[in-house]
Amino acid sequence: MYKYLLALIFLAIPAFAQTNVGIQLVNTAPSGAVSCRAQPRMLVSGTTAGTLYTPQGTSPSCTWGVVANGSGVTNYWTKTSNDINNNNTGNVGIGCAPTSGEKLDICGAQTLQTATANPFAYHWESFKRGNNGGATNAVATGSEIGGFTAAGWNGSAYTVTTGGFLTVACENWTLTANCTRMQFYTTPAGTSGDQYSMALTGPGDLGLLSGRVLGLSSSSSDPTQIDTAFSRLGANRFAFGNGTPGNATAEIDVGSCIGCNSTNQNIRTIGYNFDGGGSALSGTITRCVRVPYAGTITGWYIDADQSGSATFGVRSVAFASYTGSAGYSGYTDVTGGGTAPVLSSAVTATFANLTSWATAVTAKEYCMQLSSPATVTWINVYLIVSAS
Repeated sequence: MYKYLLALIFLAIPAFAQTNVGIQLVNTAPSGAVSCRAQPRMLVSGTTAGTLYTPQGTSPSCTWGVVANGSGVTNYWTKTSNDINNNNTGNVGIGCAPTSGEKLDICGAQTLQTATANPFAYHWESFKRGNNGGATNAVATGSEIGGFTAAGWNGSAYTVTTGGFLTVACENWTLTANCTRMQFYTTPAGTSGDQYSMALTGPGDLGLLSGRVLGLSSSSSDPTQIDTAFSRLGANRFAFGNGTPGNATAEIDVGSCIGCNSTNQNIRTIGYNFDGGGSALSGTITRCVRVPYAGTITGWYIDADQSGSATFGVRSVAFASYTGSAGYSGYTDVTGGGTAPVLSSAVTATFANLTSWATAVTAKEYCMQLSSPATVTWINVYLIVSAS
């Protein structure tokens, strides 16, 4: 009885021994005939590192073969030295299937982390060759070198890009010329497509595109905002809107004055202020302003704190000959003996008949002399100039 039981145990041993455990790591790809009960082997060196080999065939005639679809897992990774890359010709998804059409989709939270003491030692980098990624071409002007864009789920699908920024070449690159600018894109409320909104240029200048509004409020009519629909009129001269994007109605002269006109952005003023500090003005007072541009005087106007009277003289002198307000009597009379600015028992006055005036404005000092003031404690007088 015991003999038969022992014989059954020994007969069963080969059946259990056919179940192999573990994978043998090898440096050379196995080939040729092999026992059908041999352990699987994985190649750990060379360009096909990571390839899994198993005995394939019908016992007792097996040979080494690569595990392929239908019999195991296809290896989509290629190892080179200490590096590894995905050799799949399609796209890759981590945490989800790749659905964006791009090379890599990552679903779930991600962390870019470094094990070094400096937490900023690593960062994202983008590399680009040529305007179309040519292997031997330098980056061309207008080429998008890299950037970050974002899209969201709109209830039925992922949107196209709805915001982000790009680094763009602003010249054809050489060994010594690598100009770039940062372009920022946003999507306005109630729309579904992003738009080019702001740029940081190569020299470091920040620019908002025409029609964009600079300010904290979301209302484009907020008077605390600065309308960026402006244009440069010349040296130190800018025209900009009055709070409504695209409607440029005001002008700033950084050099000397601020003036406004709804139809002509070139209208400017040369302004003079006479202030008695709360007391009535008296005597003769001269004020001079340096005018660094050319143009034509087209008129003048006066405003005061209250009804009163005053007369004015207007003279000019070259920068090199200017000796201060004390030299006023020796300067050229701009009025040419014609009608000078005058306020007569009124709060304001204006005049456009400049017969005999030397109306051509050149880069000079222009002086205004107040005389015979009555009643007023402050008064302003302006020469209206059409700048050229």
